[in-house]
Amino acid sequence: MANVFGVDVSKVWFDISDGQTVFKLDNERSAILKWLQTLPKDAVIAMEATSNYHALLAELAHQYGVIVFVLNPRHVHHYAKGVGRRAKTDKVDASLIRRYVVQERTYLTTWQPPTPQQKEIDTLTQRRHLLVTKKQSIVMAFKDIADNCEGYKEMLKQVSTVIDNLEKRIVQTIKQEPNTLRDYQLITSIPGIGPLTAAFMCNLLNKHSFSSIDQLTSFLGMDLIHADSGKKHSKRTLSKHGSSESRRLLFNCARAASQGQLKVMYEKFAARMIHTKATVAMMRKLLKLVFGVWKSKTAFDINKYQSPLLQIA
Repeated sequence: MANVFGVDVSKVWFDISDGQTVFKLDNERSAILKWLQTLPKDAVIAMEATSNYHALLAELAHQYGVIVFVLNPRHVHHYAKGVGRRAKTDKVDASLIRRYVVQERTYLTTWQPPTPQQKEIDTLTQRRHLLVTKKQSIVMAFKDIADNCEGYKEMLKQVSTVIDNLEKRIVQTIKQEPNTLRDYQLITSIPGIGPLTAAFMCNLLNKHSFSSIDQLTSFLGMDLIHADSGKKHSKRTLSKHGSSESRRLLFNCARAASQGQLKVMYEKFAARMIHTKATVAMMRKLLKLVFGVWKSKTAFDINKYQSPLLQIA
């Protein structure tokens, strides 16, 4: 445990805890390499995912051969509340991250660097999500004066063009390698799954090692959580711990699938639950289908799909 280091990340420097002291390190290549050379090969470095500020340290540490953990900030936040943290500073956060890894290391997954293709798709997806969000905000802000605002429609058209170009580039990037192209084609065989969602899911599945559909469902925050106690049975809700962009894409796919070949499945869900819950149920079904075709390397065939809901319908 003496070789475990907790790192609080910022744009300019890192606060690093070794269990006894906390020291600062500049967030630049030369300073990081100089520090890594002083570490033993069995060292463990843990940090939160903080925009892209953690990427350089994670990549250089992995190249050096040490074990790297990139933690979900939400999990660390709840851990801090659980252990009764009374103050929040960079030094306290660094020590807390180290404590979290020391206590929970057996339940954590080590970080692996993405390939250049995976990194590019992640970057393009983030930029597209940013533009879509900003576009929606602009539409709402100019809703009452849109007809009298000169240049408004032209601006929206230009933003839409950039979004379309990003989507085309994401799909083109996923098609560059034979393995990802094959998986992309398998996923697009599922009703309702469009090119953008197929590229996103293909990149995700090849970047992480999911051994079961439960792991994938939990990773994307599509797992159900509850708080039962005694005779009390709480409502089941989504954990929403994973990527919000993945859930948005799956939601749109579920809406499309509900009007296509899987419409009868949606109608069975809608007969016993409200529209939103029925759509979420379709999202979970589509996620299972995506994992199934990716794992089996077999395209989806509606005639061979053994779904009790479809058989009843």
